[in-house]
Amino acid sequence: MTAIRRVSLQSAQGSAQIFFKSLMINNKKKNNLKTSKGYRLKDSTHSLIEKTQLLINGSKDTVISRAVRLYYNQISNDKKKSALGNKN
Repeated sequence: MTAIRRVSLQSAQGSAQIFFKSLMINNKKKNNLKTSKGYRLKDSTHSLIEKTQLLINGSKDTVISRAVRLYYNQISNDKKKSALGNKN
Protein backbone atom coordinates (compact mmCIF):
# COMPACT_ATOMS: atom_id res chain seq x y z
CA MET A 1 0.00 0.00 0.00
CA THR A 2 1.41 3.39 -0.83
CA ALA A 3 1.94 6.12 1.73
CA ILE A 4 -0.79 8.29 0.19
CA ARG A 5 -3.34 5.49 0.42
CA ARG A 6 -2.39 4.82 4.06
CA VAL A 7 -2.79 8.47 4.99
CA SER A 8 -6.16 8.80 3.25
CA LEU A 9 -7.35 5.53 4.81
CA GLN A 10 -6.27 6.69 8.26
CA SER A 11 -7.94 10.07 7.85
CA ALA A 12 -11.15 8.39 6.66
CA GLN A 13 -11.10 6.08 9.68
CA GLY A 14 -10.46 9.05 11.97
CA SER A 15 -13.37 10.95 10.46
CA ALA A 16 -15.64 7.93 10.88
CA GLN A 17 -14.61 7.55 14.52
CA ILE A 18 -15.32 11.21 15.22
CA PHE A 19 -18.70 10.91 13.51
CA PHE A 20 -19.71 7.83 15.51
CA LYS A 21 -18.51 9.38 18.78
CA SER A 22 -20.64 12.46 18.12
CA LEU A 23 -23.63 10.20 17.39
CA MET A 24 -23.10 8.36 20.66
CA ILE A 25 -22.82 11.62 22.62
CA ASN A 26 -26.00 12.99 21.06
CA ASN A 27 -27.75 9.68 21.71
CA LYS A 28 -26.73 9.75 25.37
CA LYS A 29 -28.16 13.25 25.76
CA LYS A 30 -31.48 12.12 24.31
CA ASN A 31 -31.57 8.99 26.48
CA ASN A 32 -31.14 11.09 29.62
CA LEU A 33 -34.49 12.71 28.96
CA LYS A 34 -36.48 9.46 28.78
CA THR A 35 -36.27 6.18 30.60
CA SER A 36 -37.20 3.16 28.53
CA LYS A 37 -38.55 0.23 30.46
CA GLY A 38 -39.15 -2.07 27.50
CA TYR A 39 -42.81 -2.75 28.13
CA ARG A 40 -44.54 -4.96 25.57
CA LEU A 41 -47.98 -3.79 24.54
CA LYS A 42 -50.68 -5.68 22.70
CA ASP A 43 -51.28 -4.85 19.05
CA SER A 44 -54.68 -3.44 19.94
CA THR A 45 -53.01 -1.05 22.40
CA HIS A 46 -50.52 0.10 19.76
CA SER A 47 -53.41 0.70 17.37
CA LEU A 48 -55.30 2.74 19.97
CA ILE A 49 -52.19 4.81 20.69
CA GLU A 50 -51.71 5.54 16.98
CA LYS A 51 -55.37 6.56 16.57
CA THR A 52 -55.10 8.87 19.56
CA GLN A 53 -51.86 10.30 18.19
CA LEU A 54 -53.70 11.33 15.05
CA LEU A 55 -56.50 12.95 17.07
CA ILE A 56 -54.24 15.08 19.25
CA ASN A 57 -51.36 15.40 16.78
CA GLY A 58 -48.87 14.31 19.45
CA SER A 59 -46.15 11.79 20.09
CA LYS A 60 -46.66 8.31 21.52
CA ASP A 61 -45.05 9.51 24.73
CA THR A 62 -47.57 12.37 24.99
CA VAL A 63 -50.51 10.04 24.34
CA ILE A 64 -49.40 7.50 26.93
CA SER A 65 -48.57 10.07 29.62
CA ARG A 66 -51.90 11.87 29.16
CA ALA A 67 -53.81 8.60 29.24
CA VAL A 68 -52.09 7.42 32.40
CA ARG A 69 -52.63 10.80 34.05
CA LEU A 70 -56.35 10.73 33.19
CA TYR A 71 -56.68 7.17 34.49
CA TYR A 72 -54.84 8.05 37.69
CA ASN A 73 -57.10 11.07 38.28
CA GLN A 74 -60.19 8.95 37.68
CA ILE A 75 -59.09 6.32 40.19
CA SER A 76 -58.09 8.96 42.71
CA ASN A 77 -61.47 10.74 42.40
CA ASP A 78 -63.36 7.42 42.72
CA LYS A 79 -61.47 6.60 45.93
CA LYS A 80 -62.22 10.04 47.36
CA LYS A 81 -65.94 9.66 46.55
CA SER A 82 -66.10 6.20 48.10
CA ALA A 83 -64.30 7.43 51.22
CA LEU A 84 -66.82 10.27 51.56
CA GLY A 85 -69.69 7.83 51.00
CA ASN A 86 -68.44 5.51 53.74
CA LYS A 87 -68.34 8.34 56.28
CA ASN A 88 -72.04 9.17 55.83
